[in-house]
Amino acid sequence: MNTAFANLEAESIYILRESAAGFRRPVILFSGGKDSVVLARLAEKAFYPAQMPFEFLMVDTGHNFSEALSFVERRMSGIGRPFYVRTVSDAMARRGVTLDPIASRNQLQSHALNDAITELNIDALISGARRDEDKARAKERIFSRRQNPSFSPAANVGLALSSAKGARVAAGWQPENQEPELWPILNSKLQAGEHMRVFALSNWTELDIWNYIRDEKLEVPSIYFSHERDCFKVGDVWMAPVADQGSAIKSTHRVSGVRVRTVGDMACTALFESAARNVDDVIAELKTSEISERGLRMDDKTSRFSMEERKREGYF
Repeated sequence: MNTAFANLEAESIYILRESAAGFRRPVILFSGGKDSVVLARLAEKAFYPAQMPFEFLMVDTGHNFSEALSFVERRMSGIGRPFYVRTVSDAMARRGVTLDPIASRNQLQSHALNDAITELNIDALISGARRDEDKARAKERIFSRRQNPSFSPAANVGLALSSAKGARVAAGWQPENQEPELWPILNSKLQAGEHMRVFALSNWTELDIWNYIRDEKLEVPSIYFSHERDCFKVGDVWMAPVADQGSAIKSTHRVSGVRVRTVGDMACTALFESAARNVDDVIAELKTSEISERGLRMDDKTSRFSMEERKREGYF
């Protein structure tokens, strides 16, 4: 491992150890995406040969790629730590919200996540989100404090149905109130009614992630590599149909050679044509790509549910 990667790995391991020391119940968010795969590996390394002190949480939108779900089940069964799954459909039911079946449920993940924080009494949520993904995430501190969520059915229903543009749920992000992190000294002190969001991979890039996956020989979901899939066209990108969409979508086509750049809700995650069939191919493709990593996430192309708005509503 070269010096740059060794430094990145050491920094992330330091963050994970500080999280274990500073919080009562730190939990890692695990989606099965490439970043959470790397994060889980770093957590294993940080405490080896002892067992890591973290539990794991997944928020299931109900529109996940089947390949991602089977991978998550396989990886979590071998990691030997408590693993919780909380669903958007349950969060919707608690709020009496019914969504259009062709709409993405990505914006409602915040509610399922906030409910899990309250239910499990979590004081630190650790994520593989990175600063290079989006300008809103570039503003984040490594330790980013949030108010604990409070359940308010009326406010949440209004937010979910887009009937109250100015509505805010607790646990929202306030970038203007973040504390400076001028040195590698992380402040884990929480006030009453707060929890921490921890960004252990903040300084990694997408290319760093893939190089680490190659060097560590980590498994990732097969949808990251070129494969055949039934898709339908939206503009200049391909989308995979989800079961709930039924006849609401146009006819699908069997497309050879498509893959995803990120693992997310199927209703908002576009696929693109690619010949990359292994990790080395993905790395070579990234070095010449002119498309941003989240340029294929349809939820990032709207105004209200852009990254910063969603983070203010409790999204990671």
